[in-house]
Amino acid sequence: AYRRQRQMCIRDRINTYASASAVAENFGLGLTSSSAGVLGRADIGGSVKAYINSSTLNVSDDIVVQALDEKSINASVRSNSSAAGLISMATGGVNLTTSITTAIDAYSSASTLNADDVTVLAQSKLAVDANSQSLTAGSLAVGANNVTVNIKPTLNSWVSGNITAANLSVQSILNKRDSSAY
Repeated sequence: AYRRQRQMCIRDRINTYASASAVAENFGLGLTSSSAGVLGRADIGGSVKAYINSSTLNVSDDIVVQALDEKSINASVRSNSSAAGLISMATGGVNLTTSITTAIDAYSSASTLNADDVTVLAQSKLAVDANSQSLTAGSLAVGANNVTVNIKPTLNSWVSGNITAANLSVQSILNKRDSSAY
């Protein structure tokens, strides 16, 4: 059976994509050298709050307080360095740092709630895909890659006051999709 809900819902969704590249090439007959380097950074921060504060609600259906936060980063950097000659040296490298810092709060504070069911939910869905590529070519070639992924969520859900309901659910849920760094 379908039941209509009286809801309070705040939703925040951010999707970010970052890309950077560098190319250096040098050709000569004698001594040649070539260098390329890339620094990349992608950061997301923020907060989401859903709450009932110092209120009285008498509802014939359900009360839902939900703070939902969805954030993802897709970042890539690429460096190519090549040198050609009798004696050639090539250096290249990339450094990529990504971070998601978020705070999610769902609560009912100092309130009187009368309903069939009361649900308080703080939920965060986070994902990072970070890709670094570096190609170096020469008779002497040196390359280096570094990728750092930081995911720092804070979730809080709670209730205080007088609650009359058949069911009370208070949850904080963190969904971290398998992040990749390569």
